[in-house]
Amino acid sequence: MCVICRRRLAKAELKRHVLTTQGILSMDAEKTRPGRGWYVCSDPVCEQKFARYRPGTRRAAARKRGARGTAGDSLDKGGKHA
Repeated sequence: MCVICRRRLAKAELKRHVLTTQGILSMDAEKTRPGRGWYVCSDPVCEQKFARYRPGTRRAAARKRGARGTAGDSLDKGGKHA
């Protein structure tokens, strides 16, 4: 599925991008590199929008705010699920 337009396409029709250890998006032509991959279709509009895409920014912003846990993780003070 394209991360921009959310259309479902065959994996062979999508371009895969991964984050390098330096935090730079890099194209993964072989689709075998380790790590979280983002798939983009060949639509020029999607490619332009993906050029401005910054993966991981929501997670980094949550860390700066001090948010912990994941969505749906609600434990009370006793360690029990609410």
